[in-house]
Amino acid sequence: MKSMGTHSGFHWYTLYQSCGRRFYFRSILGYKPRFTPPPLINGTAFHLGKETFYSTASEAKALKAMSLYLTEARGEIEFNEDFAIMRARLPLMLSSWIKAHGASDLKHYTFLALEREFSIPFPNGFVATVRPDAVVRDSNGAIFILETKTSGASAALTETAVSFGDQATVQLAAARRAFPRARIEGVIPDILFWLKSSRSAREIRCIRGALVTRTREQTDEWERSTASLLSEISQKALALEHGAEPVTLFRRNTEFCVSYNKACEYLHICRESLDIPFGRAPHGFTFDTVLRMNVRVKKGKKS
Repeated sequence: MKSMGTHSGFHWYTLYQSCGRRFYFRSILGYKPRFTPPPLINGTAFHLGKETFYSTASEAKALKAMSLYLTEARGEIEFNEDFAIMRARLPLMLSSWIKAHGASDLKHYTFLALEREFSIPFPNGFVATVRPDAVVRDSNGAIFILETKTSGASAALTETAVSFGDQATVQLAAARRAFPRARIEGVIPDILFWLKSSRSAREIRCIRGALVTRTREQTDEWERSTASLLSEISQKALALEHGAEPVTLFRRNTEFCVSYNKACEYLHICRESLDIPFGRAPHGFTFDTVLRMNVRVKKGKKS
C-alpha cells in the first residue's frame, strides 16, 4: 500500500499503534508535513511503474507512467538533489526488475487483482481495508500475493519486516475472504534493493524472498485485535469531543521520535503547547481534510 489511504486503511490505524501523539497531529488535527520523505515518493513511483508494466506488458509505458508521476510529485520533494537522484535511479531500478522478474511474472501467473482494495468487516461495525500490490494465480491454481518493497539500506531487514509484520497478515486475511474456495499459499516479498550510496546499477538486486504464511488462527487473532483497536480509536475520538485532554488520550511514543535513521516529521512541534486555531496548520505543515477524522475539536484546543 502506498499511503494511509482511508480511515480504515492499514497504515492509518498502524500509525496510531506506533505513536498516539503522531496520530493525533495527523489524523485528528489534520497536520500534514509540507514535504513528503523521498523514500515514500521513491516507493510510490516504483510501485506505479510495476503496476503499469503488469497491466500493459510494456516497459516503455511503465517508465513513462513513473516519469509522469515524479513530475507531478515534484512539489512534494523538498530538495532538488533528491529529485534529481530519483530521476536518475528509478528508471534503472524498474528496468532491472522487469528483466529479473516482471516479464517472467506475466508468463507464469494469471493476475487476479492489481492494487485492488479488499475489505474486512468486523462484527462491531468497523471495516479494515488493504490494497495488495498484486494477487496472482499459478498454473496449479495456487494464489499468491506479491508484496513490493524498495530499500536502499538493507534487503535482509526489509524482508524480515514483511515476514513478521501485520501487513502480510491482513493481506492474507482479506484474500481468504475474497477467494474463500481458493488455495491461498502466502505472500511473496518482492524486494528491489540498491544501496543508497551506490552509483553502480550493477549493484541493483531484485530479490524474491521466502514465502510468508499465516495460519487461520493467526489471521483470526489479528481480526479480533484490530476490531478492538478500531473501537479504542473511536472511543478516544468521542472522549476528545467531550472535552478530554489530548495529551492524556494520545500519548507520545518516544521510541519513534528518531527511527529509520530519521527524525519524526512532527518532532519539532510535539513537545510544544500549541494554541493554533483549528483548521490552520503550524509552519512547515499543510492542513489536510482527506485523512482527518470527523472530530469536533474546539478552537484553540491545546495538544
